[in-house]
Amino acid sequence: MKKLFVLSLTLLLAILPAGWALAESVQIYGTVVCTQPKPIVCAAQGVIEQITCSVGDHVSAGDVIATVSTQKVYASTDGTVYLFGAPGDAMTEIAEEYGAVAYIDPAQPYTMTATAKNANDGIVRVIPGETVYLRCYKDGTHKGTGMVVKVKDGKYTVNIIEGTFLKGESVSVYRDQDYSYSSYIGRSTMQTLDIIPCTGEGNLVRFHVTNGAQVRKGDLLYETISGVFAPGNMNREQVAVSADGIIAAIHVKVGEELAATSSTETGNASTDGQTSQMTQSVTAAAPVQIAELYPDDALRVVAYTPESLLSSIQVGDTVHVTCQYVENMAEPVSGTVEKISRIPAAEENSIEAQYAVYIRLSDANSFYYGMNVVVATEATK
Repeated sequence: MKKLFVLSLTLLLAILPAGWALAESVQIYGTVVCTQPKPIVCAAQGVIEQITCSVGDHVSAGDVIATVSTQKVYASTDGTVYLFGAPGDAMTEIAEEYGAVAYIDPAQPYTMTATAKNANDGIVRVIPGETVYLRCYKDGTHKGTGMVVKVKDGKYTVNIIEGTFLKGESVSVYRDQDYSYSSYIGRSTMQTLDIIPCTGEGNLVRFHVTNGAQVRKGDLLYETISGVFAPGNMNREQVAVSADGIIAAIHVKVGEELAATSSTETGNASTDGQTSQMTQSVTAAAPVQIAELYPDDALRVVAYTPESLLSSIQVGDTVHVTCQYVENMAEPVSGTVEKISRIPAAEENSIEAQYAVYIRLSDANSFYYGMNVVVATEATK
């Protein structure tokens, strides 16, 4: 009976049409690659302050991988600060409209410049930074303390630290608190300090004080940064990735300065009716590539099929992919043939031409870039 069944099966296969013949599964070999690496660029100019990732790390869209130093502007004196513009604005535009990004109205708005002479009209030596004591010349009712901030050509400038005076009144300067005759070093007319403008370069990043706030000398007022920025980009000192993927390369290091790049431009110049070509080097701000990303959606398997097997693999076919050297892999992962190159790969030791087959995996979680894989087609009738 068994012999009769085998004979019958043999006869059946012999009389089946050619299209009904069983096609065996074929295997080809390949690797896991990224088909569309994505540059990560920094639009800001400055020093790399921090890098928060390493090559091989997986990152998500929006993750910040690096930060660039900003230019920080500090209060030059105590006073009340008034702010203009908004984060993201160009400093030149703020200056054109308001004159400055911030103004400080000094807490002590008085200053005076006197000739360094004693009571006997003799020349005295005054040192920048020394504290002096002030009293109005008229009746001595207005008193205060000041600091010598500048000495030049026999004259010195005093900024008032405390005390109340009137603009234009005559004030005597002494070295001693008791206003002794021997400590007298000059007299001048009291003036008021101008409101102090604060500017900067590039774009405004953020304010650190509020409009109308009282500030002390040395307080951080705001930060700016230079560069070429897309509209709406508010975190301009931060470099973020735009897609999920693997960091494939990092081209900068902490402390490295990112500056404007130089480019060469060629054009035509006309002189006395004669046209000639001229070349010039132009320095222009442009985003700098600081890293490279392999996006998750660009992960593919590239396998190579000899020309004799081309008819066994078609675009759209389902294939099964196994890691060649990973032991105990649960089961093959299915994939779809996305495209087949019509240009052969350069193979030195192959008699047949080899063609690249690009495969998109249904689940790439188990696969790492550079892995060696085996691709098997499905057996068909």
